[in-house]
Amino acid sequence: MLSNNFEKRFLMQGGDIYTLSRILGHSSVKVTEEAYLDLDENDLRQNYQRYSPLANLKRG
Repeated sequence: MLSNNFEKRFLMQGGDIYTLSRILGHSSVKVTEEAYLDLDENDLRQNYQRYSPLANLKRG
């Protein structure tokens, strides 16, 4: 559970799946995707808002 928490936080803070895969020592990115990509709809919405051009224009 602690490991899964790190992976999710890493990705939510802008880390990429390729770097995460290397940090974890996985043989491929596919292994990382299958094991740790359990982002839910709320997580995706948060990330979208962070990088959305429209949302960023509104923020100034």
